[in-house]
Amino acid sequence: MTDTANPKGRPRSRGEDGLQLAIVEALRDGEYTRKQLCDKFRVSRTTLGRYLEQLLADHAIEGVTAAPSGRGRPVEVFRINHSVVYAIGLDVSKTRAIGMAVNRAGVSLASAEITASPGSGAPEDLLYRLCVELSADLVRNNAVTDWMSFIGLGLPKPMAPGQMTVTGMPMEMAIKFESMISTFWDAPLIADNSVRMAALGEARSGAGRGGGNQLYLRISRGILACSLIDDNVDVGAHGFAGEIGHVRAAGADRPCHCGKTGCLETIADMDAIVRGCGAEDLDGVIAVLTDPDAAQDTAGHYRSVVERSATATADAVAAAVVLLDPDKVILGGDIPIRVPGWTDTFTGQLKKLVVPGLHDDVEVAVAALGDEASVTGAIAAAERLVSGHRSTLSTWRDHHRGT
Repeated sequence: MTDTANPKGRPRSRGEDGLQLAIVEALRDGEYTRKQLCDKFRVSRTTLGRYLEQLLADHAIEGVTAAPSGRGRPVEVFRINHSVVYAIGLDVSKTRAIGMAVNRAGVSLASAEITASPGSGAPEDLLYRLCVELSADLVRNNAVTDWMSFIGLGLPKPMAPGQMTVTGMPMEMAIKFESMISTFWDAPLIADNSVRMAALGEARSGAGRGGGNQLYLRISRGILACSLIDDNVDVGAHGFAGEIGHVRAAGADRPCHCGKTGCLETIADMDAIVRGCGAEDLDGVIAVLTDPDAAQDTAGHYRSVVERSATATADAVAAAVVLLDPDKVILGGDIPIRVPGWTDTFTGQLKKLVVPGLHDDVEVAVAALGDEASVTGAIAAAERLVSGHRSTLSTWRDHHRGT
């Protein structure tokens, strides 16, 4: 009988988190014999064999016969099976969907991106189109999906705490997403909020790499934050941690879609900046700010709107920095990445507001992975949860159906 919390029957022990990943890291750089791996990691052939066997069973690596360097018999060497998909990451927002398939070494084997105008389609429509495009790219690149380990999905909605799975949604929607994706690929499906996925992606592979305690902030259409400690995302008691866009901002008096008045988002997010400048869209704001021939009064007004956004956001984040004491503050989203002057103003204001001598060395960095942050984080989150004995959606669904 298959263990539903461990559908592939993998050996789960402390060693897998270290030794199996270490084997993969070593094979990324070249081929190794069994003896070379034993010597490198100072383990017995029996211990090594247990993890090699699982990697071979998953087709993550392959063993091939190689000629000896000198006299003697041919030897078996192990290497990454580069054409086999290890995991797929998918991320869906209101206007864009992006996907990527990677092998066990983390190398991209296929990718796809779908864009749509705001309000032109439901997330499930974008997701379906994304799966079609990604599936086609996998075929074009001769990638093998038969032994995929898991699929990570980022969605533009809050998820239940401690359940970075599709089970955080209403059951009907959860089954719809699982059913749709399962028509393309057969693997455990793990989902969470896109911002958390992006935060984890940046912490693992982007601007936050190497930092212990981090605060990730996305300023785009809305303002969201995410706190991480050693790659562990804090979701809060009810799954809504990080809604920093709905803290009260000084001088803000505009009604917010959340039902309150004067939220940070109403003066600081993308829509607030565009509206405050009187521009058609964010590209129009950037065009004026980067045009040396723009009318001085217009450019000055645009700069004041941007400065207000950055300053108000820094005011809110400074309180979080004092409370959480992060090593790094990572800034993602269209505003800090694309709008001239925003990040510099934010950083200067933040440094003024934190406690001197206590938070002087907090680092502010702009996100490095762009759109790939969420899909990279989706893969990392799914890997962690599948390895951590969490139930898959199928297990949860069958339980609630009474099967």
